[in-house]
Amino acid sequence: MNFYSLFTALSSLIIPVQCLSCSTEGEIICPNCRKKLFTQPGHRSALLTTVYGPLPISAYLPFSREVSRIVLGAKDDGNQKLEKIIIASLRKARSYFPPNLILVPIPSTSRARRKRARDFIFDITQQVAQESGDQVLKLLTWTRRTAPQKNLSAQDRARNMDGAFEITPEITVKNRSAIHTHQLLLVDDVLTTGATMREGFRALQAGGVRCIGGISAAYSLNWSVSAQAH
Repeated sequence: MNFYSLFTALSSLIIPVQCLSCSTEGEIICPNCRKKLFTQPGHRSALLTTVYGPLPISAYLPFSREVSRIVLGAKDDGNQKLEKIIIASLRKARSYFPPNLILVPIPSTSRARRKRARDFIFDITQQVAQESGDQVLKLLTWTRRTAPQKNLSAQDRARNMDGAFEITPEITVKNRSAIHTHQLLLVDDVLTTGATMREGFRALQAGGVRCIGGISAAYSLNWSVSAQAH
């Protein structure tokens, strides 16, 4: 258990747990708000423009204050209940693509891995694959250190991510066979401008690997700036 998880666990013994959305005491996401998350119209599919042509994207939850808290609570605090919401959202987004794929998680930065003592995207991708029956392969690796994306503009995000990924050289013979006989699907937790997903797609295509799309648990409402919605 990392510091953030320990702090959250200890805090819950002192401060009553409240719903992140409606503040009702008892659960971090109460049953009513959880139901609203998964019944309100939210799923979105779009074609993300890239240098290799359009990339189909499926994302499930429109980003909001509540969704932001869910994502941060799952990633930084290690809250398993919130993590299950992220996984459920990814499974919903995954269902719009054909079966028998290889899921390729966007790699966490070294900063994020140190902070959380885990590779969050890889871990939740494995959970998605347990239900879908897909394979999961760590095919992407960082080529350099980048600035945090959080406060960058769309143009700066694109420049920041340009050339940031490559296919990992430690691909086994078995994995090489798999990636040439299966279609690949990129996985990330939140899609803001699409810069990270674009770079993942570019790296896979440049490496001769066929990627058919990407999925994300949540998406920014500003995403329409860089995608053609359906």
